[in-house]
Amino acid sequence: MRPAVLVSTHSAASLPAAALSAAERETRWDVRLLGAVEASDGVHQVVRFPSRAVAALLARLALAPDRAHAREELVDLLWPGVDLSVGRNRLRQVLSTLKSLLEPPGVPGAAVLQADRMLVRVVPGALGCDALRFQQLARAGQAQAAAALYRGEFMPGYFDEWVHEERQRLAALHERLGPAVLAAEGGAAVAPAQEIVAPAPLERSGSAPLERMGSAPLDAAPAQAWLPLPALAALAPPLPSYLTRLFGADMAVARVRSMVRAQRLVTLLGPGGSGKTRLAVEVVQALRDGTLWPAAPVPPVFVRTAFVPLVACEQVPQMLAAMARALQLPSGGGDDTARLTGALGGQPVLLVLDNFEQLVATAQTALAALLSALPQLHLLVTSRRALGLDGEVLVTAEPLPLPLPDADLATAAASAAVALFADRARAVRADFHLGPRNRAAVVALVRALHGMPLAIELAASRLRSFAPAEMVALLDRESGAHLALLARGGPRAGHDARHASMAQVIDWSWRLLDAPAQRLMAALSCFAGDATAPALAAVLGESTAQAAAQLDDLASHSLLRVVAAETAEPGLDRGLDRGLDQRAAHGETRFGLVEPVREFVRAQWPAGDLAALRQAVQGWVLDWALALTPAAAPARVAAEMRNVHAVLATADTAPETALRLALALRGYWDTEGLPAALQTALEKALALHVEQGLAAVGQQTKKHTRKPAREQEREPERQPDRPLASAAHELLAYLRFEAGFAPQALVHANAALAAAGSDASLRARALVRRAWVEIAAGRAVDSPTPQTARQQAWLHEALALAQSCGDREAQARALHQMAVIASHVQADWAGSEALLAQSQALWLALGDRRKAFARLRNRAQCWFWMGRHEDAQQCFELCERTAREEGDAVGQIDSLLSLSSLLLVRRQWAAALELDRRCVALCWQRWHRHGLGYALWNPPRALARLRRPEPAMQLMGFAATFWQANFGPLARSDRQTLRRVRGLVVAQVGAARADALWAEGAAMDVSQAVALALQA
Repeated sequence: MRPAVLVSTHSAASLPAAALSAAERETRWDVRLLGAVEASDGVHQVVRFPSRAVAALLARLALAPDRAHAREELVDLLWPGVDLSVGRNRLRQVLSTLKSLLEPPGVPGAAVLQADRMLVRVVPGALGCDALRFQQLARAGQAQAAAALYRGEFMPGYFDEWVHEERQRLAALHERLGPAVLAAEGGAAVAPAQEIVAPAPLERSGSAPLERMGSAPLDAAPAQAWLPLPALAALAPPLPSYLTRLFGADMAVARVRSMVRAQRLVTLLGPGGSGKTRLAVEVVQALRDGTLWPAAPVPPVFVRTAFVPLVACEQVPQMLAAMARALQLPSGGGDDTARLTGALGGQPVLLVLDNFEQLVATAQTALAALLSALPQLHLLVTSRRALGLDGEVLVTAEPLPLPLPDADLATAAASAAVALFADRARAVRADFHLGPRNRAAVVALVRALHGMPLAIELAASRLRSFAPAEMVALLDRESGAHLALLARGGPRAGHDARHASMAQVIDWSWRLLDAPAQRLMAALSCFAGDATAPALAAVLGESTAQAAAQLDDLASHSLLRVVAAETAEPGLDRGLDRGLDQRAAHGETRFGLVEPVREFVRAQWPAGDLAALRQAVQGWVLDWALALTPAAAPARVAAEMRNVHAVLATADTAPETALRLALALRGYWDTEGLPAALQTALEKALALHVEQGLAAVGQQTKKHTRKPAREQEREPERQPDRPLASAAHELLAYLRFEAGFAPQALVHANAALAAAGSDASLRARALVRRAWVEIAAGRAVDSPTPQTARQQAWLHEALALAQSCGDREAQARALHQMAVIASHVQADWAGSEALLAQSQALWLALGDRRKAFARLRNRAQCWFWMGRHEDAQQCFELCERTAREEGDAVGQIDSLLSLSSLLLVRRQWAAALELDRRCVALCWQRWHRHGLGYALWNPPRALARLRRPEPAMQLMGFAATFWQANFGPLARSDRQTLRRVRGLVVAQVGAARADALWAEGAAMDVSQAVALALQA
């Protein structure tokens, strides 16, 4: 990136002082766009910019300093056609560069730009612009002053489409000044004109494909085609009217309006109920208002606009007749195409063709012919299907933005989805209002409805009978509840039956599909979450190419939720939603159904066929998990987590599949954990598996005794699958302990050892797990005991068994637990570090980077106690950064805990507290109960040192109570920490107050403690 050239100078060179108003002379920066691209603040002048995009962004903002600019609009302007996520990243960089130019550090009151996640604004009075002033003077009739400002073409040397058209428009405006130009150049003075008006430009962002349809620039329209402003209203047929408010569409209206001006065929895509028609009407209304920017009125782009409803049209003649009616053309015989061509020829006209999906197959050719015959005709089409014509620009009607699940009341109320629900709810219950009691339920409801405007409206109409919390419970609990709940009666249902219920909305699209597409929809409905094209191909028994082609067609019908590769951003949801938020993070495009569509499809498909498809999906999920390597990124596994959880929940129908799937993903559970409800489901699956195995053995025994001895010798005896049972018990021992259920973990560890029998590998793993449970639960043991000797004996036996059978994973785990005893019980930090190095090497040989980094982190903890503080800190920081980049939440948690402990020893209290907050937030977000027990333990010491005794003692009371209730007694070092924190707090508030604060903390629930830790 080239640096900007700053030259110390005076601002007079930038703009003629005589041409500036008093207000403009007071602006911090004067931007010159006519004859040059420069900016001056009176001391410095920017004469060359780091990049084209930086200069273009400054120009766009300077031309409309009073306007809030949507980020999507700026992205489309600066980088036409770029993927939105890429454009957003570029815009962030360009905006940062521009701010560094205009807002030098250390200068008080230097703010020029304001930006948030959605909008970019200019601080009032911060930017003045010669091109804007030129337009204002010209329209005010001050031709001579305007001419004096025009010192060359607009942004010379810049060739963006919008720059070129703005250049043409300003040049035309300059030419219209006529004799005033000569007067400004030394000729005779002229009387001011009454008003100088030029046609507004098209803001094209690349319309080359439409040129093949015979597109002509709008500026080329004959002068007589531009009608006086008062005549326009008479030519505008009425638009559909709405009695309700529109929410969350301001930026979408601005974006689509800009595209309609620039492109000749814009299709507004979206599923039924997504608000396409309402958005199109708002776009037309905005165009009829006759403003390009709020501060700079210009004539309308189109001399005629019309709204054409096509819901009742299925053939081309019906479509053409509807267009003629909407344009209020005189009735008469003859060809409708000829009538339309004759009436609209030579005029810039915009038609909104509403509900076009049923005409896509029959009317494409007619529409293309009409566009070719009328070069100045622009179409805005609302449809559930893309038209597939050359030059078509697709815009998706996005769902309303959703608040986070734990959004506070103010944030939730500001959400468009929540605001829509509240507005429609008050229509049926005047006393409804959003408050602390119903905030969580309303947020959960709009999230369950995926932000679809119609679904939210239908749910709000049910408020007469159901509270929001009841609706959420129904949607979670009952199959088919979406379709049953999302329906209404009354006048609206009779007026437009397609929008009387979500079932009718979906049925309209379903009937347009062929049989293969419907079968693919049925297969997709059997996935609990999203799916990739290869997954669907495997379930259907087709090639990936066939499935991809069908998915593309379904996407064009707006029936799928498509998450493009490399566009998903990590979400903040806990539990199942996290997998969806990361579903495309590893580079695969994924396809899914919103819940109402899923319910509808399942209702249409035969039950037997659905059962076969579900079984095929379960088989694919298991095959996918078995094919994973230890190095698989957590994000890749998270992408399938909803599908995985659905299989794990099928304990009563497929227990063996559920158990084998859980074991295949054991490395992922080490990182992410498994919800307690699914742990219970696995326990049921294991019990059912053992029961079925024993029953099979009993039946086999009965048959065996009835047969002759010779046949008994030839027939192998059936036995329960003991290896599967042992491995499942061993996994459940780990999961149960991490979830805070230590007694259950011990039961599973013993069961794993009993089921292992003489199998060397199974016994080695079970012995390690049995020792791990005792070691982890017995943190209070600070010196060797008979239990320690027993644990060491188990681990030595496990290591020998693992070496004998070549089980390197069991060896690595045994060495790790031996190192824990050496460090925490024997205080042999050097010996522990040596054992951890061996474990790390084994994990590296197995290709498991996450486990290898975990052992490296353990080694750094040994270095810390050995006095190598700098080495330890560098290692912790490396491990935290690597874990964050790889999506390893447990690695991040452990690294943050270690860094915080090190900073506490170094007495860097504030820095340690900041790390603690990050760790608490991560544990809460991921619901890592064991990590949370550690994360809430560290902040009290830092808080007490920072003289915040109240939260310090409250958190200490909660952390000690939480740990003892879930994981066992406190170690001696923990008790020492308690005494230190209490001593610091007593010195600040007294013993009685300290005891009261302890009791308050001990009585807290987890969410209250987390909130306190994050806010203290």
